[in-house]
Amino acid sequence: MTGLTDKQAAGVLTMLDMAPDRTVGALAQALAADLRASGAMAEIRDLVRAELEQRRVRAAVFHPIARLCAAERGGRKLGFPPSTLAAVWRGLKAHAPDEIAAAAATFRDLRDPDAPEPEVFDQLCRRAAKGLREPAAAYAAAARLLDADQAGGAEAFAICLDLAPIVRGALRRLPDWFGRMSDEGAAAARLAYADSVAVSAGAGPWLFDILALHLDEPWMILRVLSAVMDRPGDSYVSGSEVARFGEQLLDEVDTRLDTIKHFDGAGDEAALAAARSVDVAARIVAQFESDFDLSRDGPWGRRIAQQKQTLAAVVEARLRALDKALAAALPVQPQRGLGRQQRNVPRLSEELDLGAVDRADAMLVFLQATRVSAGHAGFGVAWQKASEAAAKQIDQYSEDLLDLLHVGDAEDPGRVRRFLDAAARLTRRVNGDRAAEVMRRRAAAA
Repeated sequence: MTGLTDKQAAGVLTMLDMAPDRTVGALAQALAADLRASGAMAEIRDLVRAELEQRRVRAAVFHPIARLCAAERGGRKLGFPPSTLAAVWRGLKAHAPDEIAAAAATFRDLRDPDAPEPEVFDQLCRRAAKGLREPAAAYAAAARLLDADQAGGAEAFAICLDLAPIVRGALRRLPDWFGRMSDEGAAAARLAYADSVAVSAGAGPWLFDILALHLDEPWMILRVLSAVMDRPGDSYVSGSEVARFGEQLLDEVDTRLDTIKHFDGAGDEAALAAARSVDVAARIVAQFESDFDLSRDGPWGRRIAQQKQTLAAVVEARLRALDKALAAALPVQPQRGLGRQQRNVPRLSEELDLGAVDRADAMLVFLQATRVSAGHAGFGVAWQKASEAAAKQIDQYSEDLLDLLHVGDAEDPGRVRRFLDAAARLTRRVNGDRAAEVMRRRAAAA
């Protein structure tokens, strides 16, 4: 079988160059499975494999700043088009092929995750920054792309490329910084910030922007910021050039509080989102209290105190609503007992309200999902009371229904069993799968 002509090979390379990473990866996987491929198909397979390898090297070289080029910027001011890295890499391939070959060779040799990343990665970032500024012809397309996206975009990205070596070193230290910050760690953080300012006068805050993109919990950037500023007071930091990091996080708390307030039991997904908002709000507040000297009358201290109070209040309101939700799902009515005593018993005059059961179930999902947050977010006592009351309410209701089946007093046994099934569904949330299964077995045996 004949192979590709030069023109065909060039066409394949052009198409691969334009394809997104996911497409190239999928194509490489598909072609690798065909071990009998020969001729043109074998050449295409090798071209795809080489392109995939090049992209892995590119990802390693640009790793510190790659997330600045995500398709979704999320309202960030510091960001660039998704095609930026590919455009800059094309410039490097034309302008610095030897360095790229060296980067590829060392990339293949990287096996130890603790080994320092090759200096050639940083050299390529610096070379690309220089190419964008000259501008060298090889980088003209990238420069046009960046400047069309925003005024001064090429220079802004060049600054980020110069910051890449600093960020790369900082990323290796993040686990230590997020543990117990030592004097040595704080000194390293301050040095990284000073090096960033040396790149460009306004690039210091950009270091925090870029590092935050690598964090699963973005509020942890406050730990680094605090170390750089030597645990400042809120009055000082709120008036500094990095104040926006704190303001954005405090705004995030307000947004999370709004999510919790509007949760009304409309489904498990909404319940988990509300519980997640409780957790995030509590963590952000705790991070501020840990990393800054907050004054009761300070701009951040005053706001955080109000947010803590509001968080506890809105969660407790949701927990109080659980009692009403359970009463709607498992309705009761008073019944006179011996003497003048009365007790509530299941009301079975109407059919089971599945919508009410769904709402109660979602409220119980919220209850269980806020268990970890309760202890440090100011509503631990309310949570414990709500959990115990819910378990008692469901257990008593279930026992009363089982008694009806055992003594044969149920007017509509089928309806009783439907209510029991709903109770088993709800008890699963507070007592676990085993308790729910036991309840169902008892109902089946009754």
